[in-house]
Amino acid sequence: MPSAHSESGEMLISTLTVQNLGGQYADSYAIQLYGEMARQTFQPGELLMAVLRFRAVQSGENVYQKVTAEEIVRMNQVNNFNNVF
Repeated sequence: MPSAHSESGEMLISTLTVQNLGGQYADSYAIQLYGEMARQTFQPGELLMAVLRFRAVQSGENVYQKVTAEEIVRMNQVNNFNNVF
């Protein structure tokens, strides 16, 4: 499996804001993308399916939610929806 680190020893990281289906007031999340996934670009309104990992991270007295993408699939690239699951 290839490493998510670049030759300089730095990890590629990007942030993507995604929204559940359900209209303007559906839940949205800022998710972290690592490694080769961080190189991808996405367009506003693009339909995606993602496997997300949710973790609670404590910093001092505050607790934050950290959301990491394990996998992202563009729905226009899926030929047979039943084969995704």
